[in-house]
Parts: sequence; structure tokens; C-alpha cells
Amino acid sequence: MWNGILKINKLLSNVSASIAIIMLLLACIVVTEMVYIRYFLQGSTVWETEFIMYSIVASTLLGSPYVLLTQGHVKIDLVPNAMGNKKWILELISSFMSLTFVSVLTFTSWEYFIEAYTNNWLTETVWAPPLWIPLLSLVIGMTFLCIQIILNICSLIAFKKCVFIAHEEGL
Repeated sequence: MWNGILKINKLLSNVSASIAIIMLLLACIVVTEMVYIRYFLQGSTVWETEFIMYSIVASTLLGSPYVLLTQGHVKIDLVPNAMGNKKWILELISSFMSLTFVSVLTFTSWEYFIEAYTNNWLTETVWAPPLWIPLLSLVIGMTFLCIQIILNICSLIAFKKCVFIAHEEGL
């Protein structure tokens, strides 16, 4: 059962990371299009700047579960390495602290998303897309990140290792 959960989690994180890559590529394409219109055609741009900002933020939020899954985040491991084989305790404490922050952010982002969707809120710009569209990346990214942290905590308690390491070793 544990391997099945880890495979589903890995699939969700990979899909989320793939969407993040696509959003970043789209932002690059739109920047190129914006430069072309503004400098070569002397035209104005309306939606491009806002789309670029939302795309880059969405890329960051949607990519965060994958980064945690692959242990790609920056961490200073001077103290954990000094703890030897007890470093999992420190990882567990930091995971609970992360879960506290991310779960509050996840809950409030869901509230904000539902309110924006049900009230048909728009962004306050000339382009004015529905606000729920950019908030969707916040909701999905933080929900997947929360799931990832919960799996890390379960893995640390059960195996004294993080999810990614446990999954790679076939536990």
C-alpha cells in the first residue's frame, strides 16, 4: 500500500512539475512576443505583463511539491550531519513546522479561491481575467505540497527516512 501511495504522489508531483515547466516556457514566449510588439511594431501590450507574472508565480507554486519530493531544496545540513543517525528527528521537527505553515496557507488559499470563484471576482487590471484562474496554481501547489510534507512525516516516523529516499530503496 505504501508503494502505491508513493507512486501516486510521485505521479502528481511529476504532472505538477510538468505544468510548471510549461508555464515557464509560456512566460518566455510571451516575453518574446511582448518585446516584438513593443519595440518592432511600436504597439502596446495589455495582458502580457500580467500573464508573465502569473505564469512565473504559478510555475514556482506548482513546482514546489516536485522540489520537495526530489530533495532539491536548499538545506544547510551542518547540524543534522553532526547528529548522525538521529538526524531524522530534526527532519521530523522541521517537517512539522513546515506542515503548520503550509497547511494554514493551503486552507486560506482554498477559502480565497472558493470566494473568488463563487463571487466571480476579476483582477483589477485592464486585462481583468477571473481571479480564480491565477489562484488555481496556489491551491493546487499548496495542496500537493501539504500532501508531500504529510507523506514525509509518515515516512520519517515509520522508516526514519524521507519519502523520496524510502521510495528509491523500495520500502
